[in-house]
Amino acid sequence: MRLLSALLHHAWLAITLKHHGVGMPTQPMGAIALVSLYIALLLTNINMQHTLTIESVVGILFVAQFYIFSLRNRIVGLIILIGIIANALMLCAQWLTDIPQQQLFLITLLEYVMIFSAMLNVIKDLMSANHY
Repeated sequence: MRLLSALLHHAWLAITLKHHGVGMPTQPMGAIALVSLYIALLLTNINMQHTLTIESVVGILFVAQFYIFSLRNRIVGLIILIGIIANALMLCAQWLTDIPQQQLFLITLLEYVMIFSAMLNVIKDLMSANHY
């Protein structure tokens, strides 16, 4: 229940463009939970589009192992979280309205805006903490 509450809290901060990366998982178990959710939603999304290839699976697994085993920093965690939000929104929109995912470009645009805002917020937070 705490994981779901934390995910919803971080998702709300990302959607409102106020997330600056603090609180993203830095321990292996939290990173594994976040990446597992990302992989499950992304594979479901790709499978529903009928575009599942070995290249997409290898790419997803590369990002997952990159985050879990080496680079658990704020920006990579935020990008994975934003990917979770976008994939969940696309799956919900497709299941509820039967609109093909190729026509849900506004959700993709929202994903890009959230990533851009998250990067700016992380940079702004790091610059204010280091007093350059």
